[in-house]
Amino acid sequence: MLEPKWVTQAVYRIINSEQLAEAHGVLGLDSLDKILKKTKKEHYKYPQDKYPYIIDLMRKFELCYEIDKETVLIPDLLEVQEPEIDFDYENSLKFLIEYDFLPKSVMPRFIVRMHKDIKGDLRWRTGVVLGDPAFSSTAVIKADETDTKIHIYVDGRQKRDYFAVIRAAFLSINGSFEKLDAVERAPMPDNPEVTVSYSHLVRLEGMGVEQYVPDGSDKEYNVKELLGSVSVGKKTEEEILQILRKLAADSDDQETLKKTANKILMLQPNFFGVGVNVNKLIDKLFKKKK
Repeated sequence: MLEPKWVTQAVYRIINSEQLAEAHGVLGLDSLDKILKKTKKEHYKYPQDKYPYIIDLMRKFELCYEIDKETVLIPDLLEVQEPEIDFDYENSLKFLIEYDFLPKSVMPRFIVRMHKDIKGDLRWRTGVVLGDPAFSSTAVIKADETDTKIHIYVDGRQKRDYFAVIRAAFLSINGSFEKLDAVERAPMPDNPEVTVSYSHLVRLEGMGVEQYVPDGSDKEYNVKELLGSVSVGKKTEEEILQILRKLAADSDDQETLKKTANKILMLQPNFFGVGVNVNKLIDKLFKKKK
């Protein structure tokens, strides 16, 4: 077991290196000799054979992801400027997560978790553009650190299914923070400035309320229609497996996947349908991977 300070100093020196800042987070592993060279008395020594261990820990804690065998990217050091994006915002599924305090690590961790879906180089420090051919869908996710909100836009043939994957990733990340208040909100289709808590819509539907006037609006909206615009309907086992495959990606962490899938089950009770055993489906998924 290595000394924790030995590891944290290595990560700190990598993330705060001038070389990495100039490269906007792109780290060539061949530069670790220079970055981790012992230049001060308080510095630890880092043998080359320990470099893979340090990088693996950074990946485990969602600080970076692999671009290729010799390069990783640290999203927290990406360029700040948002690139030009060709996206149909008007007809997209819209959703936002409102935080009492938005930890700076949420968006970088999300980028790491979803990095295989990034479209080209459309990633920046507070946002990313994702795409998935399996769902024929594209998504734009932006963090507004000033307003402490994350905005999610998804468009495409199976946009609600792809949204379920994106939402599950945020549920998992948000759940890793103790006492983090993250409220999911659905914008009104004809007035995105007016939003309503997603959990409140679920409660209203459970109470049999059909029409609802949100705060900030003088118009009634149909509760089922509002929920239907963002929630995923009941799925067959094969359709659920497709979504779980996306959640699993190349992960071997079966327990984490079960927890994430069950969060979706609790928050979207109609998603899996009656009689679907999530644990058995995940077991089936991992057996296929082996």
